[in-house]
Amino acid sequence: MSNFSICHESLISEYSCCSYLKRGVNDHGRVANDVETEQIVLDEEAGSCKGKMSSVVQMRGSIPLFWSQEASRFSPKPDIILQRYDPTYEATRLHFEDLARRYGNPIIILNLIKTVEKRPREMMLRREFANAVGYLNQILSEENHLKFIHWDFHKFAKSKSANVLAVLGGVASEALDLTGFYYSGKPVIVKRRATQLSRTSTASMLQREKRRISIDGKGL
Repeated sequence: MSNFSICHESLISEYSCCSYLKRGVNDHGRVANDVETEQIVLDEEAGSCKGKMSSVVQMRGSIPLFWSQEASRFSPKPDIILQRYDPTYEATRLHFEDLARRYGNPIIILNLIKTVEKRPREMMLRREFANAVGYLNQILSEENHLKFIHWDFHKFAKSKSANVLAVLGGVASEALDLTGFYYSGKPVIVKRRATQLSRTSTASMLQREKRRISIDGKGL
């Protein structure tokens, strides 16, 4: 009988609040829907207690700007309201400083919100978030720059020829190369134990974020 292995995948998530109740950031840099997820993959040899384990941590959260979205049963796509203009993006800065203290650098931001809409909603957030990160990178040292990746998941997924998994696989590979991940075995290329972070931002996260998490597991 030939040897074979069994692969187990587990997700451990810590949630901060219900996604349909809150949006945005507060004055202290804390965001709504702050979810830390550790993805663990165990490759176990059948009939043996031996195996190799890898894990990676990512965080998802509401876009760290002052914005809101009023839930309504009459409108499946309620308006997005930018509540306050913060010219120095102080709350956004506090948010990323907190992430750097908790996880280290680099911080990779995967921004999945829309670029094109008939009625601007997510587009406004996308533009203001890009302005915020651009402003913060001017005052951060080059080695601590926020790595900002824009990708309109919704637009790309509508294309008949789209290969969503391939694109996300490339994003995951780049992120894992930058942050590293934990691995209990002895690979040819040794990855450092990850203390860095990949952060995902969307306006409505669940479907897009689930696809993003599943790709990280394939990368491991």
